[in-house]
Amino acid sequence: MPLELIRSNKVNCFITVPSTINRILISKQITKKINLKILICCGEPFYFKILDYILKNLKIKSLFNCYGSTELSPWSHIYEYKKKDYQVIRDNGLVPIGQPYHLIKTLIKNDELLISGPNVVNGYLDNKNNEKFVKISNKKYYKTNDICKVKSKNPFI
Repeated sequence: MPLELIRSNKVNCFITVPSTINRILISKQITKKINLKILICCGEPFYFKILDYILKNLKIKSLFNCYGSTELSPWSHIYEYKKKDYQVIRDNGLVPIGQPYHLIKTLIKNDELLISGPNVVNGYLDNKNNEKFVKISNKKYYKTNDICKVKSKNPFI
């Protein structure tokens, strides 16, 4: 299990998908708090239940949620957890994807998140599924197919 690897290898920075943390939660593997300097969750929705488990069972100095996909090479947004955000995250059920990295532009069109910037790939091989890339105001955007809503200007998207 991941926690034994973290312990035995004295890992201080762990990057994982939230479902790995959920596997740890389900296995009830925690017997004492694990110390990490940095935990980065990425690759899938980061639900409040998992955040709550992390806060109660892991000792972490910095916790991040990074959003992106292969087409975005791979991250485009970052959110750093702050205690003051706990209630808002609990009310919404999800950890936000946060703010875009430098030079990344986002649009929300029909609740779908679209992303533009130098990190977006040119398209797919053999032009398959290239409808996922659209031009808006002369900029190429990748249609993520992710439903997104802005909850407040900073840092929730």
